This record gives sequence, structure tokens and C-alpha cells, in this order.
Amino acid sequence: MLIPDHDPDLAATERRLDYFLIAFGLLGALVAGVTRGRGAAGGILLGSGLSYVNFRWLKAGVTSLTSSAAHAATTGEGAPPKVGLGRFLFRFALVGIALYAILISHLVAFWAVLVGLFAAVAAILLEAVYEAARAVWSRP
Repeated sequence: MLIPDHDPDLAATERRLDYFLIAFGLLGALVAGVTRGRGAAGGILLGSGLSYVNFRWLKAGVTSLTSSAAHAATTGEGAPPKVGLGRFLFRFALVGIALYAILISHLVAFWAVLVGLFAAVAAILLEAVYEAARAVWSRP
């Protein structure tokens, strides 16, 4: 099989990414709330929430598409799953519609929502640093 069903290292990485993403959202909201007020804190929470949903749907869509492609390559039959492809594409529409609604409603600081959207990027960078440090420190 081209894609392993269960890889403990990959599962641990995904779990850490979830924790890092949530931690960045909460920490960013706390700092923004203290320094810029409730609108900024709410914007960062909303942006990091959108970032989390976008990241999870990206993972689910890519997993669905790659497992379907692997199945089609080994058996010679199969079509891309409609649900996985739909979720993969719908995440762009969800973020776009949410950003538009936030922009016209002025309920939270728009700049803070944009900052919150980068929580997944920060989580991935922290995970890369963690993996690099683990590789260096675990050398014999």
C-alpha cells in the first residue's frame, strides 16, 4: 500500500500541530486583548478558528484525494471522491465568505482576523523547529 494506514510519528505530529495552533490562537487573543482590546482578541480567536478549520479540512481533503489516487493506481479503477474534493475546495469559499462578512460587519478587528489566520503557519514553523531540534538532540 502506498499510504500507511497508521503512522505513530505522523499522528504525533498532527496532534502537536493541533496543540500549537490552538495555543497560538489563545495566546495571541490574550496578548491582543490586553494590548488592543476585545475586538482584537475576538478577531484573533476568529481568525485562528478559521485557520484551524481550514487546516483540518486541508488534511482531510488531501488524505481523501491521495488515498483515492493510490487505490486507483493499484486497482486501475476509482474516481476522486466528491466529498473530499468538495471539502478541499469549499474551505477557500468558507474563508473568503467569512472574511467578507467580518469586513463589512465591523464586529471584530479585521487586521486581527488576518493575524489569526496565520496561526497554522506559526504552528507549522514551530513543529519544524521541534522536529529539527529533536533530530539534533537524538543523534548518537
